[in-house]
Parts: sequence; structure tokens; C-alpha cells
Amino acid sequence: MPPNTKDTPHSAEDLARALAVRPNDSETLALADAWIAAAKDPLELVPLHTETTFAMVALRARVLATRGKVTEAIELLLQVVATRPDVSYLPWATAWARQSGEQVDPTSAAGAVVTAMARLDEYARVLLPFFVELVEALRAHHPRSPALAATLVRLLRQSGDERALVVAREAYAQMRTPELAVIVATTLRAHGEHDEAIAMFEEALQLDPKLVPAWLDIGDILLDTGRFEDAANAYERALVLDPDSTWAKASLLCAKLEITGDRAYLHELHDLAESHPDDARAQSLLDAATPWVGYLPTPEESSIHAIVGLLEHIESGKPVPPSPRWTFHVSALEAPSVRLVAAQFLSVVRPDARIVFDVEQVPKPDPRVPFAPVDWLVWRYEGTEPHPNLPPPDREKMAGVVNLASQPFSAAAWLRSARAAAKGFRPEEAPLLLAQMVHPPLSEQQLPPWRWIPRLQLACAYVLAAIDEGWNGSWRKRALLSLVHGPMDWTAMTGIVALTEIARAEPEHREEIRAILWEILKTRKPSAGYWCLHAPLATCLRRIPGETTEGRSRLRELSLSL
Repeated sequence: MPPNTKDTPHSAEDLARALAVRPNDSETLALADAWIAAAKDPLELVPLHTETTFAMVALRARVLATRGKVTEAIELLLQVVATRPDVSYLPWATAWARQSGEQVDPTSAAGAVVTAMARLDEYARVLLPFFVELVEALRAHHPRSPALAATLVRLLRQSGDERALVVAREAYAQMRTPELAVIVATTLRAHGEHDEAIAMFEEALQLDPKLVPAWLDIGDILLDTGRFEDAANAYERALVLDPDSTWAKASLLCAKLEITGDRAYLHELHDLAESHPDDARAQSLLDAATPWVGYLPTPEESSIHAIVGLLEHIESGKPVPPSPRWTFHVSALEAPSVRLVAAQFLSVVRPDARIVFDVEQVPKPDPRVPFAPVDWLVWRYEGTEPHPNLPPPDREKMAGVVNLASQPFSAAAWLRSARAAAKGFRPEEAPLLLAQMVHPPLSEQQLPPWRWIPRLQLACAYVLAAIDEGWNGSWRKRALLSLVHGPMDWTAMTGIVALTEIARAEPEHREEIRAILWEILKTRKPSAGYWCLHAPLATCLRRIPGETTEGRSRLRELSLSL
């Protein structure tokens, strides 16, 4: 039952609690309005101080609305909504907007909506329809408010409402402001109309030639669509207007990296991101441009290029003899995982064929020999012929890992999924993941083996990194060191990548891991042939925080020499 109101003023706390439980109950609302009307000065009974509850703040907002201070009431109520989105207060604001919207400052109200939405996170989508109703009610009284129009378009766009573009264009036709031109352009971009969006951003620049965000948006569209030289020009125009724009600087470096392939730009981007650790744009561009973070590079062994060329030869329809035997002459022993690629390639394309590897030399130090004692040796050799040294794991047991490897690659996303997949393994089952690396199934998505096998191996390494906790004596440390200290291979490369992620996430192990990787970099470079660990070591060591100035300079030189 609602609280008794015979005595006025009644307990504001009781009334506020009743409204929090039944915020849109007609009887409770009528009781609240009667209490407000009867009180001599109800604002004194709902003061704001550090101990004020959300329910009391909402009641104060209602008092303000009845006193004609509707803008202040809406702003205050939206603060409550952002704090307690589970309590249905938003219909109050919409009712006030419909009844007294002409009293509202439209720009202030629009700003309050944007601020509240930014604070809501996961609740934002649930409350979107209510925010749309509120802004539409306000626009009925302020149809020529650019701020309300822009806010409504943003809300409609977030909710996937097709009216967003219509509303944006109608508002711009009525009020030709640069801000609304940007809103139209942004909405066009969200619809995938890139060239039209660029034209609208250019129109916004005609209205305001100093509108830096327009140049940035133009550059972003061009960068995203692969028009790198035009993107660079747009970012340079933005930097003329705002020389301190980190967004423009980072984006320009990314564009130049794409244009030239010069890894010096990647290092400049890394330096910029390190000096601006809170800049999301610089960090995201660095991640996207960094191998084993934003993308997985294609293996560079000469035999991989030969297999790709052989596939092109077969697919072109050129004649191939029955039961062919192809010989690959390689100057130095390559990663044994290349043989896995060859086997999968033949099993799919020409099961009757055979590839023979003619190895001219075994470089020094011998890549077949473990660098240090290991708990599990994943490869063994007979001469120059590699063989898996672990038995195949159960296929059903590996389903989660195979599924992870089949997902679009992003280091952050894969690491999250790997933690979930690791729950399907006991720590002592770490050797099964090592075995999966050298007994890969075919890709269910029919990815070519030179792309699929490195993906599966990295997925296994990520799961190993999460298979248990702690460090000294842990199963994850023993397994990952078995990879990086074992024969030179892509499996060792994935161990390097996984150890780097541990070093980044767990500072207490950082220096030990850094020392391990530096030791490999300094002592294991082969005397001849391609070294599959060179690029991952240079890249991963650069990513571990706390590297010395001398070390960073050395890594930069190594990376640029690749």
C-alpha cells in the first residue's frame, strides 16, 4: 500500500521508496504529485547531498518538473537513469517533455541524453526506445534544434532504425549546419554508402573549413576501403588544422605503412601508441597493423611459395602427369611444419602425388636439436626427415581448439576464447595440445593448409597459456618452453607468441620471459636459410613492456632488416 499522506509533509523517504518500486503506477504518481502540491517547499524536503539515495534524487527531479524547471528536472532524472537503469524512470521525462517541452533548453536536454547513454553500457540498447520517445517528444516543441535532431539520428542509428537517414536528411534540409552535414555523412557511412558519405563530409567542410573531424572521417573511410594515398592526404589536411591530433598522426602512419610497406612506419606507430597509452585510436591501429596481434602472416618458407605456385598450376588446367612426383630443392632445412602443409595439400588436391624435399644443408646451430632440455619433444628427425614425436590426440577432445582456430583472428578475442577452451582440459593434458600441433586435422572451412596449420598451432598455444595458473613448475610453462626450446618450427613460433601474451598480462613473469626470448634471438639464428623465428621474436619482444632503450633500438634494426 502507498504511504499515508494525511500528515503533510509526509516522509519524503517513504514516498521516494514507493516510487522506486512502482515508478509508473498511477496511484503512486498521484500520491506523489498530491504530496508535492501540499508541501510548502518540497525542494527543502528532498535536498541533494552526498548521502542522498537515487530514489530521493528522482523525487527531487519530479518536484523540479512541477515547479517549471523542466530542463533541470530532465537532466537530474537522466543522471538517476544512468545510475539505476533498472528502475523505469524514463517515462517521467517523456511525459514532462510532452506537457512542457517548450520550457526545455533543447541543447542542454540533448547533451543530457548523450551523457546518460554513454554511461549505460549494456543497458543502453534496452533503453534505446525510451530515449527515442523522449527526444521525439522534445523535437515536437523544438523542430529546428540541431542538437535534438543530431541526438535523435544517433539513437535511431544505434537501434538500427531505418528512419535515421531520413531524419538526418530532413533536418539538414531545414538547418544547413556543418554539424548536421556531419550527421548525414556519418549515417551514410553506417549504411555503407562511402562515396556519398565523403561528399557530405566535404559539404560540411565547405560550411566550416576548419572542421577537423570531417577530415578525419574522410581519411578513415578511405583507409578502411583501401584508398591509402587519398587517406594519407586527408590526414595531412587534418594535421595542418590540428598538428597535435593523435588520431591523424596514428592514422597517417598506418596509411604510409600500407602505401610503402616500410616497417619504419610501424615502429613510429608503436612509439606513438606507447607515448599515448590512453589513446584508443593509436592502440587499435597498432594492434591491427602488428602481426600475431591484428593478423596472422603467411609463412615465408620457399617450399610454401612452391606449394602455392603448384596449386595455381593445377587450378589453371595445365597438364599434370599421373602419379606425379615433385622435388623441392631447398637451400637449408626448413620448419618441419612445412611437411604438414605439403601432406594436407596433396591429400586434398592430388592424393596420388608425392613431394620430395631435397635439402642441401643443415645450418648451424642444428635446428633439429632442442635448444635446452624439454619435457616434451614434438618433433624427431631421421636425417632431414621430420616426424611427429607425440601420438595423435582424441579428435573430439580437440573440438573446442579447432573451433577457436576457425574463428576470425584477433589476439584479444582469441585469448578470451582460449581461456574458455582451456576449461575443457586438465593441466596434465597439456601434452595433448602439443600433439594436436603436429597432427592437425583438415580445415572444416577449407582454408588452405599454409593458413590453417599456423592458426591451429597458435590456438593450441593460447589454450596452453591458460591451462593452469602460476609459473614455476606449472604445466603451461613446461609445455610452452618445450615449444620454444624445441626444434626450430612454427610450433616454437606460437610458443613465443603465447609467452609474450603471458609477459604482457602477468608482470611478475615478464623479465624471465624477456630473457628467454632474447637468448633465442641472440643464439639460435641459423647460418643459412630462412629463419621462421626471426620476425616473431623481433615483433614480440617489442610488445613486452619495459624494454631498454638499447634493446628497442636493436629490435627496430632487426625488424627493419626483415
